Amino acid sequence: MTSPYVRRLRLGNELRELRKQAGLTSEGLAQKFAGGTRLKVSRLETAARKPDLGDVMKVLEALGVETGSGRWLSLVQVARDGAERGWWEKPAYSGMGARQALWADLEAGATYIRMYEPATVPGVLQTSEFIHARNETVAATYAGAFDAVATASGRLRRQEEVFRPGGPMLDVILEEQALRRLAVPPAIMRAQLEHLVALCEHEQVTLRVLPIEIDVVSVYLPRGPYNLFSFSDPNDPVVLLADNLTADVVSGDADEVAPYAQLFDRLAEGALPPAESAAHIAKLAKAGW
Repeated sequence: MTSPYVRRLRLGNELRELRKQAGLTSEGLAQKFAGGTRLKVSRLETAARKPDLGDVMKVLEALGVETGSGRWLSLVQVARDGAERGWWEKPAYSGMGARQALWADLEAGATYIRMYEPATVPGVLQTSEFIHARNETVAATYAGAFDAVATASGRLRRQEEVFRPGGPMLDVILEEQALRRLAVPPAIMRAQLEHLVALCEHEQVTLRVLPIEIDVVSVYLPRGPYNLFSFSDPNDPVVLLADNLTADVVSGDADEVAPYAQLFDRLAEGALPPAESAAHIAKLAKAGW
C-alpha cells in the first residue's frame, strides 16, 4: 500500500503552496469555506491527522481548484490515500507504540530506504532472539511504560512487510561499534552477526560497515541514527526520520532532507564495500567475545 503518512505530508505541502499562491493566511482560507477553522487548515497542512475528504474538497473549492480537473482529482486521491488505515493500526498491534507505528507506515510504501546506524543493529535486520533480548532490557528500564511482547510482535511484522516480494531496497551503513558492542548475550550477538552476513547476500540489501579506523577528518558524523524513505511516485516527498531518545524528528521538507542525503553519500564512500563489509562482519562473528 501507499504510505498514508507520506500522502498526508504531500497533501499538506500542496495545499499550503496553493494557499500561498492565493495570497491567503490560514485564517483567511478558513473563512472561505463552510465549517472552516484555522485548526482544520493547520491539521491538513501539517499532516497532523487523517484528512476528512469533505474538508479537503471544500478547501480545494475555496482555493479555486476546479472540480474534476486534473489537479483536483490528484489531490482528492492523495487525500483518500492519506486516510487509509494500515496493519499497524489494528487492535492486535496497538501495543507496538506510536513511534514504531510511524516506522511501519513509512516502510509500507517505500521503494528505497537508506539507514545510518551508529549504535545498534536496525530493527528490521534484527533476529527474533536479539529483539526479545533487547526488549527484556528495555522493559526492565521503563517498567510498565513498555510492552515488550507487543513491541516485538510489531517489529517482526515490520520485517515480514519489508522483506515481502517487491519490498523496498535497503541501503544500510553500520558503524563498527554497533557490531562490536555486546548489546545481548554473546551467543545471541554471534547469531545476529551471522544473520547480517546472510543478509549481505539478500537481493534487497546493500550493507556497508564504517570501520572505527576510518578517517573522518573531512566528514561530519551524524549525532544519531537516521533513515531516508523514498517512494515510487516522484511527487511524494523523500522523508527523513531521525531517531532520538524520546521522540523522532520527521520531515518531508526537501531543504531539510538534502543535507542528510548528501551526508549519507559521503559516509557510503568512506565505508567498506559490501563484499568487504560481509567479510568483516563474519570475522567479528567468528572472533566472538
